[in-house]
Amino acid sequence: MRRFFVAIFRYLGVVGCLGLLSCLLIRSYFHMSIPDFKSDPEVEVLILGDSHPLHSISAALLGKSRNDAKSSENYFNTYIDLCLEMPFLPHLKTVILGIGYHTFTVADDLYQDEFPAYMSIYPRLKERDDLRPLAQEVVSSVTRREVMYSYEFGIPFKSCVAEIKKNVIECLFTETTGGTLDVIIDRHYYDNKSACLLPSSFQQGMLRRIVEECKKRNLSLILYNAPVSTQYMERVPQSYRRLTDSLAREYVDDRMVFYLNYTAASLPDSCYRDADHLNEIGINKFTPFLKDTLTCLGIIAE
Repeated sequence: MRRFFVAIFRYLGVVGCLGLLSCLLIRSYFHMSIPDFKSDPEVEVLILGDSHPLHSISAALLGKSRNDAKSSENYFNTYIDLCLEMPFLPHLKTVILGIGYHTFTVADDLYQDEFPAYMSIYPRLKERDDLRPLAQEVVSSVTRREVMYSYEFGIPFKSCVAEIKKNVIECLFTETTGGTLDVIIDRHYYDNKSACLLPSSFQQGMLRRIVEECKKRNLSLILYNAPVSTQYMERVPQSYRRLTDSLAREYVDDRMVFYLNYTAASLPDSCYRDADHLNEIGINKFTPFLKDTLTCLGIIAE
């Protein structure tokens, strides 16, 4: 009997040590994978939004710029990113904000309530008392709790493990693409019953906050509709074309807020990696054209 209890204690000890090591590794992963903001006096143009500005603008070619757009990001996270980053960019003059025809569907309304989205802002959000009430309003208590315990103590919740699996394992063996045209259009504009998605009042409200924040900081704001393929544009519902263009024009004053719509940009098929994202060839071909436009508007210096 004594040997039995000794064996049990040894087993529990090994399991406990492995569990503790797992927690330490998970905690270290999240602390290392989220870089600290550092003051960058060189940056005058900040690029924000989802995968469309991320995969269509080269910050290096634009000059004095930083591209912090993220795939699938909605305007809540973009607004938080803007508020968190501005104190570290003392010479910031212009924000380029992605605004696609898909932006204002309800498809991404709950993006900020997903584990990776909230984890991306949690570390800095802890230090901003002014932003925490908004986060508590739009992010569920479950997501906030899981992110907090995973970041602080390495607790391996299901969402936490899935995020590490996606970023550490899947990215080593798979190459993510946007998918076929049908898949992209369905994801952006239609539900699982092929009905057109409703417009998102949440996204519209967060856009209003971003515009107000830029005006308060006396920053020029470029509402930027990125190049997409002709095949993609032909499938975009007319209702979302009208809605997006109307919302953009609502804020445009041609002094501090501008709307640059490049969805009809003349680029060959060789410039696209899928129906609505440019590849490296497209980025290098398009960015100088964008830079010339911003220079003509007086947004950036020659």
